Amino acid sequence: MLERELVARRGWLSREEFADAYAMAHVIPGVYSVNFGVILGFRFFGGVGAVLAAVTLVFPSFFMVLLLAKGYTLFRHVQVIQGVFQAVAPAVVGMFAAILVSMGRTLLRSPVDVAVALLASGGFLWLHVHPAFLLLAAGAAGYLRGTGRRPEK
Repeated sequence: MLERELVARRGWLSREEFADAYAMAHVIPGVYSVNFGVILGFRFFGGVGAVLAAVTLVFPSFFMVLLLAKGYTLFRHVQVIQGVFQAVAPAVVGMFAAILVSMGRTLLRSPVDVAVALLASGGFLWLHVHPAFLLLAAGAAGYLRGTGRRPEK
């Protein structure tokens, strides 16, 4: 939805710029949406934009979570509420799968990119390698791949 709005509809970012900001927002520690907003705020309005983006993204969510937590503690034993939480879980998985496919089309530009993604996925899913180590290994692989190229004149 963000990609469609920022890239296709408004034309504020190219697909590559969006993919880079999306990736950085996930690598930087913290909440993805806040990171993404800060990156875009800084890109368009500098430090002031970054601070305003952070404040306007954090405070409404903070108050909503407080209200939802209070409501959940009051009504968590109600059968309907339990059913809602059980029904939402598969929808969340589906949304993440759609994001994975959409971003994969943009980020996986070469067979090497696909190989790194598959190795990282396998390392995480089957070997239970910590994501921090996978990110460091992928960064090192990208660095080595980049230093092996000849500079263009």
